[in-house]
Amino acid sequence: MLPLLMLSATQTIDAPLERLVRHVVEVMRPLEIWLFGSRAENRARPTSDYDLLVVMPDETPEVELDPVRAWRLGWEAHVTADIIPCTRTEFDEEKDELDTLPRAAMLRGRKIYER
Repeated sequence: MLPLLMLSATQTIDAPLERLVRHVVEVMRPLEIWLFGSRAENRARPTSDYDLLVVMPDETPEVELDPVRAWRLGWEAHVTADIIPCTRTEFDEEKDELDTLPRAAMLRGRKIYER
C-alpha cells in the first residue's frame, strides 16, 4: 500500500521524508502521520531531523507504541528522525490541551498521511 501524502499544491515533499513515511506506513500501519517542528514550519537547516507524530489505532499493542522501536524506523530508512507514536484516543484527548504535542502538531504542523 502506498501512502497517501497529503500536500497542498504549494507544498513539496523531499526524498528522505517520502522514504521515511513509506517505511513507517509499511511497518506501523498508522491512521495518520503529522510532520511538526522545523521541517513543517519551513525553518529547517539541511541537518535538521524530521519530527513525526504517528497516530495509531486504539487497539495497537503497547509494544508497537514503544518510542525506541519507532525511532529505529528512521534508522532503517536512513533518515534522522524523531518518531513519536500515540493512539487515536490520546491524540483526540490532547489536541485541545495547551502545551501538548497533538495540539502543536495541529496548529503548526502538517498532516502528511491519512488512511
